[in-house]
Amino acid sequence: MLRLCHSKKVPLTTQGGMTGLVRGALPNPNEIVLSMELMNAVEEVDTSSGAAAVQAGAPLQKVQERVGQEGYMFPLDLGARGSCTIGGNISTNAGGNRVIRYGMMRDLILGLEVVTADGTVLQSLHKYIKNNTGIDLKQLFIGQRRDSRRGDAGRFAHLPRPYRAASGALRPVLP
Repeated sequence: MLRLCHSKKVPLTTQGGMTGLVRGALPNPNEIVLSMELMNAVEEVDTSSGAAAVQAGAPLQKVQERVGQEGYMFPLDLGARGSCTIGGNISTNAGGNRVIRYGMMRDLILGLEVVTADGTVLQSLHKYIKNNTGIDLKQLFIGQRRDSRRGDAGRFAHLPRPYRAASGALRPVLP
């Protein structure tokens, strides 16, 4: 579809969870809408490598729950977790509630499969952080919004769930 639209110079807009506040997923007149709604699978959770393969339309909450079943956590967390999609999180380089501790979406991505506007598929779905096989192309596509690619599938790092969380306040003891 992308190749055909590109060859006929038909504009295309990708839509996922529609939670973005900058209206980047709203089509202009005469644009075709490519919905990510059916690309919503968590394809693999590999506990030995600490990686999960996820399609672009998967809601963030679905990813969190799936890796949680294995005793892990996916640290990206947003208020719109039930409706925002992984593809949108990638295209905006989302930060979220835990950004100070775990970093931006860019820091959690091990690899991407990207379909460019002309239909070319670029695959760099790696299971490990260490990869010195060439240029790290995924960095070019993270935070790109809607300009140059469609339909990401990603492989993400997930972390062991913290054993417990506690909070409290210290009060000085006065004599």
